Amino acid sequence: MSHCSTPSWHLPCKEQAPEVKVMDKGEPTIKPLGKQMGVLRDLRARMFAVPFMYVNETTSWEFTGQDRLLACIEEHQRTGRGLITVSNHVSLFDDPLVLLAMLGIRAPSEDTKCWYSTACADNFNPRGNSMGARITRYFSEVSNIVFLSRAHKRGDRDVMEHDPVQETMECFDQRLSGMVERRASSLGMDQQAYVQSFLTPWGRGVSPSRIQTFNQPGLLQACIRVDSGDWVHFFPEGGRSRDMHLRPARPGVGKALFHAGEARVVPFCFYGTQDIMPVGSRFPLPGKTVHVKVGDPIDEADLASLRRRPESIDTYQAMSDLAMDHVAQLRPDVLASYLGQEQATRLLLEEAQMRRALVGSNVEQEASRSTDVLAHQSPVELPRMASGHRPG
Repeated sequence: MSHCSTPSWHLPCKEQAPEVKVMDKGEPTIKPLGKQMGVLRDLRARMFAVPFMYVNETTSWEFTGQDRLLACIEEHQRTGRGLITVSNHVSLFDDPLVLLAMLGIRAPSEDTKCWYSTACADNFNPRGNSMGARITRYFSEVSNIVFLSRAHKRGDRDVMEHDPVQETMECFDQRLSGMVERRASSLGMDQQAYVQSFLTPWGRGVSPSRIQTFNQPGLLQACIRVDSGDWVHFFPEGGRSRDMHLRPARPGVGKALFHAGEARVVPFCFYGTQDIMPVGSRFPLPGKTVHVKVGDPIDEADLASLRRRPESIDTYQAMSDLAMDHVAQLRPDVLASYLGQEQATRLLLEEAQMRRALVGSNVEQEASRSTDVLAHQSPVELPRMASGHRPG
């Protein structure tokens, strides 16, 4: 047990020496999904998997805590209980690369990739008939991807133009339809009422566009998949970090966590995938090393406490922050393994200084605003403010 006095999520402790497991590429895989697929569709999935197979074979993978994830996957497959994994995001193909390597899946297909990825619709389900857009959609159709639309890219288009419940149900494949039917029946509901139960309620002061972001078919489908017993992976940051710093969590994953009352939530953190496909490169680079650490499942009592709050975007954000905090707690050890102890410590200290400077700046701005308010109040109003009354 470490006796480092600094909180473990701030600095790596020199005396910590977690067991690191180097991937044995011959390890057995876990059970596939059991999807029924035609020969041509399966061939297409395996063809698109070739680049990932190449990367896994030419990359060194070092894992810590891998057994924690494998135990949760075994429980998930044995009991039918949903599973959520959350991680940081530094490269375009973090998912599926990291999970394929961690599970020892050497020949991935639509069936053996036993989880669903969440990906930006603009990147992986692009509109248009260009060759690039068609090839991307051709790949995504056989890759078990749930498409999420980013509000800042979508803007205000299509606001309230479509029925999210109907659109979500139209996305169900035969396997998911069966799962939803069984789950809805166990709750005494029909399928439509079951899907409607995942809609985010309107909130005071929340724009229709923002509500639509949380009621989009992709996010509803992700929630439904987990609640019905599937495994879905999320990036709480909502996008890639280009400088190794963690980005703030976005509330989207919080909605899935809010509705996933029976699902395990497993965090992990990694670095090194950004070296395989650096920004601007067209081909993966061989000979790189990726460092991964898996944490314990998030305490169910902590999740249940947040679920008792009223359903709102603020509650979603709190649940996303909880998930991101668990990822952040793993990060110092991963950085120490990836960068070396000294450089990792320097990076984490710089981040701590940046956070303190930001907090100080916010305090100064708040004090400045308060001074401006006081400067414009009459002598009659100042005593009222001192007693707790705010100016109208």
